[in-house]
Amino acid sequence: METLSEIELKPVQLMQVGDVLKLTRIGKSKLYTLLAAGEFPKPLKLGKQNLWLLREVHAHIEAAALARDGSPA
Repeated sequence: METLSEIELKPVQLMQVGDVLKLTRIGKSKLYTLLAAGEFPKPLKLGKQNLWLLREVHAHIEAAALARDGSPA
């Protein structure tokens, strides 16, 4: 088993809702509609904030582009 000092820790980039809206170019109500339908990555609840992992939002955008282009997602 690796010790904590042996594990390479990669920084996690978190986004607030405003950042998600800017990146995806969708409105807040559309974001929450997609979340309710299970069509968008769920946020992490840290304290009172909802925060999204940047890598998950990017993966969602990439999957949408692949689906648009007719490639399997």
